[in-house]
Amino acid sequence: MAALNDKQAKLITDGKDFAHIATVKKDGSPQVTPIWVDYDGKYVIFNREQKRAKVKNLKRDPRVAFTVTNAANP
Repeated sequence: MAALNDKQAKLITDGKDFAHIATVKKDGSPQVTPIWVDYDGKYVIFNREQKRAKVKNLKRDPRVAFTVTNAANP
């Protein structure tokens, strides 16, 4: 698991920047969802409502990618 550097952590923890999480559907295609994220110093944290597609996808295939858009400098 890769650790975030200080600049990446600051982007997640400062302000109200949007993130998008991509998980893998059963057919291998991506499923992308806009989310709010937080960082506890070790893990990126996001809502994991059990009925959501991203959670079902992650239980089946733990691969994930996410992006964060800096609202101040998109």
